[in-house]
Amino acid sequence: MAGWFDFDFYKYHVEKGVASDEFISSKSILIAAVGDIDDSATVSAGSVTAYPIGFISNWNLVQNQMLQRIFEVGSALSYVIPGNVVGSVQIARIVVFGATLLARLIGPNIANNNITSDDLNLVGFTVPNAGTRQTTTGATIDTNQQLFAINLASKAFNIPINLAWIFKTNKGQNAGAFIVKDAMVEAHSIGGDSNSVILMETANMQFEKIVPVQIT
Repeated sequence: MAGWFDFDFYKYHVEKGVASDEFISSKSILIAAVGDIDDSATVSAGSVTAYPIGFISNWNLVQNQMLQRIFEVGSALSYVIPGNVVGSVQIARIVVFGATLLARLIGPNIANNNITSDDLNLVGFTVPNAGTRQTTTGATIDTNQQLFAINLASKAFNIPINLAWIFKTNKGQNAGAFIVKDAMVEAHSIGGDSNSVILMETANMQFEKIVPVQIT
């Protein structure tokens, strides 16, 4: 702080030495559904099963701490007492052929809990070509998670979800990462109109806690 008084604020930034390619933008952030992990500070590559979620249009993570302000007779001052923290996440994604947002969110749960397409959808709804898709050249490739999950009442969404955020700078430096643990989807919406070029779906979730991690 003392150094701020020594330089010309017309010529220098407050934080010196930050290059233009060291900023974090939306193109250098990855969001992925991950399998169950412990709360260790380090997560090494290959130690967890991860399903990257593509076509995300926007996301928003909010944490709120419960606060109680108390006053006392005989004083104009007050105390602010901290309480529990409640976190929520909203993710909006473009609808594409293949797995829907809900299916991507529970990707590891599908693999680890024997969730089937019948569990994810309404009774009698069949997922066409579940598990495979055809490329423009006619070749069939395995997608593993091509599930049109749309039924939030499915028992699959009673299983907690873990989501990872990985941040890099525009020149590829690891800037930080954290995992949201034990998230539950509380609301899902999908919609469009006659002028829509693309369709969007949105999932709102509440989570239990955030675990900062180091990616190695």
